[in-house]
Amino acid sequence: MPEQKGRDFKKIYDEQAQAFAKKAPVLLTWEFIGKPALKEHLASLFEKGKKAVMLDVGSASGRVVEFMVKNGIPARNITGVEISPDQVEIAKKNVPGARFEVGDIRYFELPASEYDGATVNMVLEFLDPEGLDQALGNIYQAMKPGSILVFNSTHPGRVEGKYELDSDHRGWFDTGGPWGGEFQNWHRSVNDYVEQTEAAGFSVEVVDELYMPADIEAEHPEFKSFGAPARLVVVARK
Repeated sequence: MPEQKGRDFKKIYDEQAQAFAKKAPVLLTWEFIGKPALKEHLASLFEKGKKAVMLDVGSASGRVVEFMVKNGIPARNITGVEISPDQVEIAKKNVPGARFEVGDIRYFELPASEYDGATVNMVLEFLDPEGLDQALGNIYQAMKPGSILVFNSTHPGRVEGKYELDSDHRGWFDTGGPWGGEFQNWHRSVNDYVEQTEAAGFSVEVVDELYMPADIEAEHPEFKSFGAPARLVVVARK
């Protein structure tokens, strides 16, 4: 992703690559929200199986691509784009046969009208408004008519509760991951996500504001909901 406040995020993601790869597959939000959401919203493409051609944006160590493969999409049909070269090397080992490319999704050259579906997992909050417009526009032109985009991010309400941000706040804030890494995200509202997705040309079909299951949250007090959903999932169609 782009540099922020003088930080080289490509370098930061390389430095965090091993720690993230170890922690990512067992994160509670991935196990109980991320995977079920993809299972639901990509069901038609999983049924399509070997005929589906997929794009995964910000693929990191390849957990989303691996999930697609386990649900019937051949690895050879999937392209992952990730800014961190170290993450890409890990992903190639984790999911042999898939195509992983090093690139910034704002500028990376994607083929036009190529993909039946695209996934963006915990990436768009790393982009400011201009960067989000660029990324969504790039993804849009790469997708076939009628194709599906599914993305998720930390829910803005949870961000506001955890970092004591006003709901009107727009801008960078310091945060970090459960694997120990530190970085910055851009705070925006649910409506901001929807409006910018539609401005790129997509038709938004689903806006899911998803909580962690109550029993799981009770077992893991380190995860605090702050009275808000844990994740925002948006499903849009070209």
